[in-house]
Amino acid sequence: MRTRSITILASLLLVMLGSGGRALAQITGRIDVNIPFRFRAVNTVLPPGDYVIEAPDPEEPGVLWLHDRTGAYGVYLLTENTEDPFPASETYLTFDRFTEFTFLTGVRVEGEVVDYQVEKSRTQRRLEAASRQAERARVTGRHVRPPKAAGR
Repeated sequence: MRTRSITILASLLLVMLGSGGRALAQITGRIDVNIPFRFRAVNTVLPPGDYVIEAPDPEEPGVLWLHDRTGAYGVYLLTENTEDPFPASETYLTFDRFTEFTFLTGVRVEGEVVDYQVEKSRTQRRLEAASRQAERARVTGRHVRPPKAAGR
């Protein structure tokens, strides 16, 4: 029995390590944010405006859904979720600004240690490979947690 328990525990650990950090956590509720400039999320150019970030499927912690309030614009974001040693002091999005483009690069949620790093587009990787220096920008958002179920 003890050998079987150790085998199961080792298997779970290997699955978590093999997932590249994607099993760490998932955003609960949503993030509301006003992005005051045009930007790229993956390969999609999005205008300035009010946006929402949500986790569409609890079974896929490495996927986030970014969309504007009107429903006109939206994109799925693949993320590499890594653990930061310190919880975030506020909810915010990070961007890398190059001369011609601004890319969404990450999401942090207040009180959480998970750092959601957005998968880079081919254009962003090309600019980085050309040794272009990016200026880091940060936009603060608001984490709206889901209401607690009655009786809890």
